[in-house]
Parts: sequence; structure tokens; C-alpha cells
Amino acid sequence: MESFSIRQVRIIATGTVVDNENNPLPGATVIEVGTKHGTVTDSEGKFSLEISVQRAEIEISFMGFQSKRVTAARGLNITLLEEVSELDEVVVIGYGTMQKRDVTGSIISVRSEDILKKTPVNIFDALQGQSPGVQIISGSGAPGEGSSIQIRGTSTFSSAGVQPLFIVDEMPVESIDDINPNDIASIEILKDAASAAIYGSRSANGVVIITTKQGEKAMPKVEVRYTGGIGRLAHKMPQANREERRLYDQIRREYFIDEGMSSSLINETHHIWRDSLNTFFNVDNDYQDMIYKTGQKHDISATVSGAENKLRYYVSNGFYHETGLIPTSSYTRINGRVNTDYFVSSKFRTGNRLSVSYQKREKVNESRLQSNIQRRAPYYNTHYADGSLVGYTGYVNPIALIELPVDLQDNYTINYYQYYDLNLTRDLRFRTNISGNLYITKQQRFSPSLITDVNQRENSGESLNYMFPNYLAEGYFTYVKKRNDHNLNGVLGVSYQRWKESREIIVGRNSSNDYIYTMNSFVANLDLSRTGTWISERALSSIYSRITYDYKSRYLVAANLRADGSSRFAKNYKWGYFPSISLGWRFSDEKIHAVCRKSTRRCQD
Repeated sequence: MESFSIRQVRIIATGTVVDNENNPLPGATVIEVGTKHGTVTDSEGKFSLEISVQRAEIEISFMGFQSKRVTAARGLNITLLEEVSELDEVVVIGYGTMQKRDVTGSIISVRSEDILKKTPVNIFDALQGQSPGVQIISGSGAPGEGSSIQIRGTSTFSSAGVQPLFIVDEMPVESIDDINPNDIASIEILKDAASAAIYGSRSANGVVIITTKQGEKAMPKVEVRYTGGIGRLAHKMPQANREERRLYDQIRREYFIDEGMSSSLINETHHIWRDSLNTFFNVDNDYQDMIYKTGQKHDISATVSGAENKLRYYVSNGFYHETGLIPTSSYTRINGRVNTDYFVSSKFRTGNRLSVSYQKREKVNESRLQSNIQRRAPYYNTHYADGSLVGYTGYVNPIALIELPVDLQDNYTINYYQYYDLNLTRDLRFRTNISGNLYITKQQRFSPSLITDVNQRENSGESLNYMFPNYLAEGYFTYVKKRNDHNLNGVLGVSYQRWKESREIIVGRNSSNDYIYTMNSFVANLDLSRTGTWISERALSSIYSRITYDYKSRYLVAANLRADGSSRFAKNYKWGYFPSISLGWRFSDEKIHAVCRKSTRRCQD
């Protein structure tokens, strides 16, 4: 009888793990995919691993490098590539760009992919939760209500108190409410003086730099996005019902009588208790349920981008509409953008940025509304028997407050930017640009007599026309020199900006009727103390410079100096100077050499 024995064959995978410069990677992890079998490389980057099956896959990983999977075999030579670190990203700074790792100031960068993950409806939504140390303060939550950004806390330098300087594609703008978040490529926030000083006097509250998207070197790309949403009241304010309010009124009346106090409140609702069958005073209103409904949001954007020969383009259109929790409040935004770059030659290019937008708001006086919701007794009816609205009974009828007043606002914005870029030499470049912004606001307000006071005798109206054009012209040189491990970058430029603001306000009272809210019905009864026109102009001239130097990206220095000459400064103090300097040392890049020997073990770094 013959006997047979089966000999188990060991399958061994061996190899060496190196980086892209062929340096060994000691301590790299090698694991058989789908199992817990693993090992690490030795000081020379070599490994040996017993695997369970032939042709199995092994995965090699090392911190700071991209993981790699290969088929197990003997004598493998595996090269791992470094991961693209966040510190290697290029960020936009004032009048240029720089690797994030070489920035000595405090800068926050938010990329387009991070923005789109949040499906924001405005830039403030995009920054919420993604900008540490920057406070985004939301408004009332009404449709189209903007937010504010606080970078360095509260100050009183700007008209808004805390408003930073907004730069969109190198163009200073007054507001970013009208920008479509889908058009944004990146947002940089310059937080400290070291990074923001190149913008001088206007950077006291920090700087927000927004770069919009450009066409890519590919076939034309068409993209359509739609985002919808609904909103409901998160919670209601506590409010008494009919019986609770009646009990409160009765106890209050008895207290005033017992204390011998004289008050109109003693008999304010006494007649109601004595006539419990009067239908006008025996309803049980929950004003919050009657007023607050479901809000809706619709956001549509369409873009076409690409590059052909020497032309790079990006064209977008957006439509956003929102109805608030209060049905008579709404916000509509329509905007368009065209970004083009034309490469005339290897040394000269030009381009422009054009954006237009229209915003329409229908607003409600929310503070007055909420006050009357809480104070008006729930047993007062909101409509008369004929269906007409009740106005002032005890307090203003909240239903009348949302249906009768008129508060309409139309905003028109045009921003245009044109640049010319010329490479004078291999290291020296000159760029000049001119930009202009135009903001127009038209606002109409009307409050009918039914909701003004107890006597309901006087209405009021107001019309506002506001126009704010400004333009900027500037030119600057950029010098970049790299030699061996030395890197030098310099910027020197001048700019001139001019603003003109005009405002017209017409206020009227007690017009002939409550149905025509345009100001022609108030011609005979203008409020001359508040009616008028105002015009103001101002200008700013600037000289700015920046020098940055680094050695092996290890020892860093950056210096800025800007001089601003403003028409707003006093006669003998027209110029202000804003310097900054910052130093950096990346000690993590310092190489420490050590050799240690312990019997047969050797470690080298």
C-alpha cells in the first residue's frame, strides 16, 4: 500500500519600497488585501510577506504618500508618489498668488468643491462652518436677507462697522450678495495685518478675496444645476389661547382695582366678558399658525465653459427665487457672468470679467409683526362680517400687517473688469486693469391708515432712489526670480479709485387714499423735513509694494508697504502709511542626521 503526503508550499512576496527620488521608505505598511496579514519595511525599504494565495494583491501605504496596490510577487520594486498636500495648494493673495506652505500671514482658503458640497444660496452660506476664526452673523432669515462677516471682531472704521473689504477677480466691490455661489472657484480670507496690509486703509476689518471660475483646456462643457428646498417654522413662541387670556385680563383688572390704581386697562376688555355671545370677541386665534406657512427655494444655474485656440471662456446664468415663511415676503435674483481670457502671444494676454444682476425683495416688518402677534388678544377677530380686514383693535391686526403694507426693493448691479498682462522679460511682468461698478437701488414703501394708530386717520409713503457708481484704474509690476534654492518675489504698483454717491428720498403723509402707493398721491402732503437729495464724492490714490523671499521654502520673510492718499483725510494729513513684516521658519523641513547601531540593528534618518 502506497502512502501519499501533501506538502504545503509557502508563497512569499518580497520587494523594496522607495519614493519618487528612489530613496527607501522605512516603516511603510504592506498588507495582503482582504486579510490581516501584514508587515512593515525595514530601514532599507525592503519587506518580505507570506501570503495565503497565489496572485493575491498587496497594498503598500506610507504617511504622506499615495497608497498603491500591486500583485504579489518576488523582487518587487514599488515607488510611492507623494500626496498633494493642502500646504502645496496655490492661494490667492493681494496682487498675486503663492503656495499655501510659503504664506507667513494668516489666510483661510475655501475651494469650489467645498462650497458646492454645502449647496449654498449665497456666499455667506458657503463660508459658514468652513472658515475658523471668522464669524458669520446671519440676518433675520427673511428671503434675500444678507449676513455679515466679522474677521477681527467689531470696529467702527467702515460704514457697516464690521464690513471687510471684498475683492472679486481683483476688483473691489461694495457687496457680494448678488454673486452666484456656483461661479466661485475659491475664496481667500486675509485675517491678519501681515497678509492684508497691501490693501492699506480699507483692510482694517480684513479682506475677502473671491476668484470666479474660468474655462478649462477641454471641449466645451455645459453644466446645469437645480437645487430646491422647503422651510418651516422650527418652533412657535408660547402664546395664550382665548380662555387663558381672558383669565389674565380679569386677574389684572382685579389687581388694579384692589390697589386703587388708575389705568385704562381696568375697563379695556371688561365689556367682552359681559357679552360672551359677540362673535367678534369670541374667536380663538393662533396668529402664528395663521401667518407662518411653508417657504420654498428654487435655485437654477447653467454654465458653458471651455477653451479654443487662444481663447478661454466661462459663461453662466443663474435664477434664484425664495418665498418666505410669511407668504407675502419673497426674494428673486437673476444674474449673469462672462469671463474671458485671450492669449494674444506667449508674452501678452488680455481678458475681462462682466457680471450683471437683478434682485427684487418684497419685505415685511418682522419686528412689528412679531410684537403684535404676541400682544394682541387671541379673542379679537381679524375680519369683519363683510370679509374686510380689521385694522387697529387693542393692537394692530397681524393679518393686516402682512397684507396691507407695501415694501418693495429693486437692486441692479453691473461690474466690469478689463486687464492687460505683458511679460517684459523672463522675470518681470506688468499688468494694468480698469474696472467699474454701478449699483442702483429703487425702494418703495407704503403704510395705509388702517394699521397706523387707533384713530386710523393717517397713512404714509416713502420712495428712495439710490445710485452708486465707482471706477478703479491701476497698474503694477511683478518680479519673480528663482536661483538655486533662493526665491524672490516683488510687487510694485499704483492705483486710483473714485466714488460718487447720489440719493433721492421723498416722504409723504396723509395722501388722498389708501390704494395708490406711488408718490404722486402725496404731492400735496410731503414731509419736507425728510425729503431731499444728497450727493457725495470721494477718491483714493495708492502706492503699494510687497517683497517676499524664501530659502528652500524653509526660511521665509514677507514685507508690505502701502501709502493711501484719501480725499477723506484731513488737509495736512492726506496720506496714511500701512507697513507690515512677517517672518517664518519651517523647522519641520530641517534635516537631522543620526546613525545608531545596536548589534545587528541599524537605523538611519
